[in-house]
Amino acid sequence: MLAGRLVRSFALCAAVLLAQAPKPDFTGTWKIIPCQATVKTTYFHQIDLSALALAPALPPFDRGPETIEQQGDQFTVRGRTATIDAPETASPAGEGLVRISRTYWDANKLVTAWRLESAGKALIQCWETRRLSPSGKTQIVDTRIESPEKRRDSHSVFSKTR
Repeated sequence: MLAGRLVRSFALCAAVLLAQAPKPDFTGTWKIIPCQATVKTTYFHQIDLSALALAPALPPFDRGPETIEQQGDQFTVRGRTATIDAPETASPAGEGLVRISRTYWDANKLVTAWRLESAGKALIQCWETRRLSPSGKTQIVDTRIESPEKRRDSHSVFSKTR
């Protein structure tokens, strides 16, 4: 009985300490490391592969440096600012589309979840999960984008340039 109380007390103290640990700060300019990036696409139904052969090949990792600003609960990347751990927000996305998004902490990972809706129906959903290496010099971004036709999972590694 006493051992059980001690274990519960220890677990409660550990949870409180972890909750108070400072969250990672992603502020900086980040450059992708192309050789460490991967993409996997899963199709949910039969597709015409000959049409894919004719499609132009797009370099998925050919992007310039990415600047992130994080101050308190404000997080800005690629020109979009979000309030971390706030309720979902909706914004018009043109042609009757609505973008609904939310950015939140999952332990020490920063997740941005968004979906594109038309008439209340989700057309595309995305989850972008960011985490830092212990040194804070490497950022890992795992992204999943889903539509009714396919799912695309990508893994990107960035190094901090400043």
